[in-house]
Amino acid sequence: MAESETIGAPDANVRQGVLAYFARNPVAANVLLFLLFVGGLIASDLTTLETFPAYDPRIVRVEVPYPAATPAEVEEDIVKRIEESLVGTIGVARTIASSREELAVVDVEMEPFADDIDTLNFVRTAIERIEDFPPLNADEPEVTKVETSRSVLTVAVSSGALDPYALRAAAEGLRDRLLLLPSISIVDLFGTKDQEIQVELSEETLRQYGITLDHVVTAIRGTSVNVTGGELRTGSGDIIMSTLAKRDYAEQFADVVVIARADGSLVRLGDIARLHDSLLEHDTVTTVNGVPTIFLQVKVSSDTSPQQASSEVREYLAGFEAPETVAVAVWEDETWAVEDRMYLIFKNGMFGLILAFTVLMLLFDLRIATWVALGVPVVFVASLIVFPFLGLTLNVITLFAFFMLIGIVVDDAIVVGESIATHRSRGETGAEAAIAGTREVLAPIAVGAFTTMAAFAALLPLDGVIGQMFAVIPIVVIVVLLLSLFEAALVLPGHLARPGSWSAWPLSAVQQRCHAAVQAMIEARIVPLISWSVRRPQWPPVIVAGSVLVAGALLVFGIVRFDPGLRIVDEKNVQVDLTLPQDARPEDLQAATDYAVAAAERVNDELGGRAIDATATAIGHHFPLESYRGADAHRYRGNLASVQLRLYPPDVRGVTIEELQHRWRLRLAGMPGVESLGFPTRQAQTTNALSYALIHPDSEVLAEAARELGEDLARLDGVGHIGDSIERGKRRFDVRLTPAGDAAGLTAASVATQLRNGFYGAEAQRIQRGREEVLVMVRYPQDRRTSFAELLNERINLPASREQVPLYTVAEITETRSVANRLRIDGRSAVVVTAGYDGARLFEGDLAEAVDERILPRLQNRYPEITIRSHGANRDLERLAGTLALAIPIVLLVMYCLIASFLRSFVQPLLALAGIPMAFVGAVAGHLLLGYDFSATSVFGLLAVSGVVVNDTILLLYRYNQMVPGSGVPEIAAVSAATRQRARAILLTSVTTLLGLLPIQFIGDEGMRFRVSLAVSVAARR
Repeated sequence: MAESETIGAPDANVRQGVLAYFARNPVAANVLLFLLFVGGLIASDLTTLETFPAYDPRIVRVEVPYPAATPAEVEEDIVKRIEESLVGTIGVARTIASSREELAVVDVEMEPFADDIDTLNFVRTAIERIEDFPPLNADEPEVTKVETSRSVLTVAVSSGALDPYALRAAAEGLRDRLLLLPSISIVDLFGTKDQEIQVELSEETLRQYGITLDHVVTAIRGTSVNVTGGELRTGSGDIIMSTLAKRDYAEQFADVVVIARADGSLVRLGDIARLHDSLLEHDTVTTVNGVPTIFLQVKVSSDTSPQQASSEVREYLAGFEAPETVAVAVWEDETWAVEDRMYLIFKNGMFGLILAFTVLMLLFDLRIATWVALGVPVVFVASLIVFPFLGLTLNVITLFAFFMLIGIVVDDAIVVGESIATHRSRGETGAEAAIAGTREVLAPIAVGAFTTMAAFAALLPLDGVIGQMFAVIPIVVIVVLLLSLFEAALVLPGHLARPGSWSAWPLSAVQQRCHAAVQAMIEARIVPLISWSVRRPQWPPVIVAGSVLVAGALLVFGIVRFDPGLRIVDEKNVQVDLTLPQDARPEDLQAATDYAVAAAERVNDELGGRAIDATATAIGHHFPLESYRGADAHRYRGNLASVQLRLYPPDVRGVTIEELQHRWRLRLAGMPGVESLGFPTRQAQTTNALSYALIHPDSEVLAEAARELGEDLARLDGVGHIGDSIERGKRRFDVRLTPAGDAAGLTAASVATQLRNGFYGAEAQRIQRGREEVLVMVRYPQDRRTSFAELLNERINLPASREQVPLYTVAEITETRSVANRLRIDGRSAVVVTAGYDGARLFEGDLAEAVDERILPRLQNRYPEITIRSHGANRDLERLAGTLALAIPIVLLVMYCLIASFLRSFVQPLLALAGIPMAFVGAVAGHLLLGYDFSATSVFGLLAVSGVVVNDTILLLYRYNQMVPGSGVPEIAAVSAATRQRARAILLTSVTTLLGLLPIQFIGDEGMRFRVSLAVSVAARR
């Protein structure tokens, strides 16, 4: 009772306030701590758990399908007209247009700060204003903002007994059942073809009945319809009249009347045509361990928990009875990676917290050490309260930010706890010591927190894949530091206000020894060093400049390697994407995938058979990988193939991803018949590659320049798999009318329409069957469409006559070949040249420097009118550098203004900011000692630590300013006294920061290694 009265009794002579209230009312402090912690736990259930933060590509995509059109036709008729309409459109930064066979795609990149909805509407309006657009036979343009969805897991539906149509039906049945689950919003099919209804008629049948394919198309359109006939208003009420005759399946079209003769006899479609439900005539094959497979990619919306969705799917599959001869299994589960990485970061973070608590316990009373350490998890959990409101998720980046902040959060509490302990050592007791100690340091730690927030804010405006991934860190830092300041200023004093000690013997004896040792070190080492530097003011700048020069030399001369790329690996999969010539046959694609699989098996044998768990192949597509931009489904292209290896866990396979990929790459070197190889990774599909865009109006000049650039890049050691966007197109027959054709009254349009209807097919109808749109196509049988002789003998209907003549009598046919993809950037013809390199041997910084200094200048001199731009990941890094070049001076100015306003001096902030160069020295030294490369994440860590490094100086300068004015104390004595009073707190914050991040710096997980450099930069500041 007496203790309670001592703590809570009001005194008219003591200043009141919020701080004093909580210091004298520990119950209120505990209630507040409890509410923050419970609120965070409740909010954690509302916070989505995912692998990486959501990424907004900020791209408006315009797609226009143009069936049977060549790339040149697509470019002239569609792409150029779209580009012209977008000139001057608000919010458009760049356009990248791709003209392929039958498809135009224009990606409109937005300006950094443009409103995405406004830009989308502007683009739509610009395209709607184009007159007579789209051209005949082209579909309506589809204008959408590219969005990403989170892939949860992939289910493999396999069968070696079913035909492709039946296997698709089995996969669709499972998809429809999965979509009924509460958390599932999207299930995409991969590895199969779209459905269509095929109506096949031979040319002989058409001639026998005197009809054409157009006649059949008209009959289908006029018969298979659903039409409402209005209302019949009767005395008993209104009755709706309707004709419901629309067909959904091939067999239902058999009774369509094609010919109705005067004698009453009918010729129905089933009598003259072969009708069947089928799939598109694409050579798409997907297998798992050699068994035909269709993958179901389960995705969820941004407000749904992937873990909950995965659990529901697995629970359903556990009781699902697959049809006979069909096997259903989970091929991949993304939530496993999330949980494993979350656990790994959490485990290492807890180890760091335990190490920091141990140091605090050795130098402080157990009460202070306990409450200081306990404030860390409370602050982290409490910060989750605002996550749903800020659109943040729990992912490996935000969790990594939490534990990167362990030492920084402890800093505030240590400074407050040490100040309270100092006041107690002077004879002050209870709440008065807590109030006085907290108020003495509250101002400097608040300014220090704000400078740290300002430094981290340099990452906020970052754009692109890398920028958006790390831009969540400053948001987390600001929230956590505000809560940390709140906890240190209000909650901690209430806990430390109670008198008495928790430390008992032998702990108290150990604490006394440790305290004495630290104080002796301060008196023997730190104070003399500070006094020496004050007496010789010319030497500290020299030492700092020399250290910075040495650190810079370590980077320049490659002793500490600088790699600006973002090296991210996927610890579960390795994939190779194969691109063959455009006229590659299905057997060529099959041979290429067999070759790649055999090479992987040999690598697996070399590693003792412990590396590869299963193998999947895809022909006609590349496997879509879940990246920061989401999983992009690839349209069918007859020259693409992929091989994906599912790996055993790292502790089983005993080899790193980079080593396994390197061995596989060597086995695939010189692979016959393949134009290019790519080794994409799950999180960044552009890693281990340099990419440049060449822009010039002349396609021949572009082709020549791209060839020379590719040859120069190939000469660099360690560079291979040179590729460019110039793809040799398929062989093409150009049909031109002869004078005889003109004399017969034929036109190019009429001949083209007849050929297209017969060989490609005439679209009779589109049917919505379930969730998909199914085309009804009328054409010749497949065996009639596989021969050049059949093309020559194709019967052409003469106008205003029922007569027919062979094609070769009215037209001449020449064989040509053009490019398969015509690329344009900002309305000008372009070629993208990409060079892959071995990430285990080369660093992107060294490679890019060699290219920029030796190869590109020579190319520019040879082709002065060519514009050379960085592309892909290179461009992202340049954009990051440009943004940082603008953000860093602004951040430094803000930090200077904050410190100058607080210290009331224009000179002292320069002394505080002088610690930033030494942070750079410490970061380079830390990377050198630990053997890490200086990377893009190291730069981010260095930016972040710039705000932290000035905090200790602010404490010293603040105490120095309190002692000097009007006291008559010499400057050297004031500096020494301020050092003695603040040295232990500064030393403790340095040690706890280092120990808090120490376990993370030695993290062994391949997927997390790229983040360690950031922690090294932060920890090495001390």
